Amino acid sequence: MDTHPTPHTTSTPDDPDDLAAQITSDPIQTEFGPLLLIEEKKISLNQIAIAAGYAQKERVAYSPQKRAYFRYNEAEGFWGGQSQQEAIRGVTGFLKQIGDAHNVPQIVTKRTQALAKSILQFVEGISS
Repeated sequence: MDTHPTPHTTSTPDDPDDLAAQITSDPIQTEFGPLLLIEEKKISLNQIAIAAGYAQKERVAYSPQKRAYFRYNEAEGFWGGQSQQEAIRGVTGFLKQIGDAHNVPQIVTKRTQALAKSILQFVEGISS
């Protein structure tokens, strides 16, 4: 009889609701943690993880030298400039995608210009 416990891995969580076990090989979650923390009826946003996810998925970066946001245009093969308003719209759209992906529709009530600007400040820090 084997008396050694089976090691717990994040790829085979014991409890599928365990947020710590949901962190997989996603490098964003490994470095910054989950995008959302859901405790009973309270939803908390991990802004730096959202910023990193937004920058990676939407291919957005900030140039401190030019003090501007850039987005990679896949079709054209170059980085194009983005106004702050375009970047804010991008972040709020990304928040909606997160809500849809995690079945948390109430996230749309958290989408404010102040939150989007705060997330963009993290994008600036990540890009620098």
